Amino acid sequence: MSTTAIAPEGGRGKPLDANRYATKKTIAQGMLDIALLTANASQLKYILQVGKEHEFYTLMVTLISVSIILQAAQGILCLVLGSTYNINKPKEQRKANAWNNVALALNVLITGVNVVLSAFDMRSSDMLPAAPAPAATRAAPALPPGLPTAPAPAPTGPARLA
Repeated sequence: MSTTAIAPEGGRGKPLDANRYATKKTIAQGMLDIALLTANASQLKYILQVGKEHEFYTLMVTLISVSIILQAAQGILCLVLGSTYNINKPKEQRKANAWNNVALALNVLITGVNVVLSAFDMRSSDMLPAAPAPAATRAAPALPPGLPTAPAPAPTGPARLA
């Protein structure tokens, strides 16, 4: 049987193209890696905005930084692994497999760090920077003394009869 097509059981349906499947899987994993890196960058931005007011500021900054560094190391390792070794050559298969195991170990470490990170990432509304009040509830700017004040605006909406 060819390694590029896998026949389904029972002889029905289209055969599975293993190369196409692997390519789609690699692209999907790359997108998930980018999503995780983006989430870590967003978490770092949030923690830096809140500052030392966050209960776990130092721990969060450390874990996020470690996660980003590990992700960068894994990305570089995967680039080197993909461009250096040819797994069709039996001599290079053992080294490629060893480096692939290192990449897997990094992936497990990144997952562990992010699980711990998510346990401490309790975003509460009392830690967020205060948002500006809507225009309707803002106080009018103070006028210098001696200037006439404008009359209050007439109420809008249906009038109530007392």
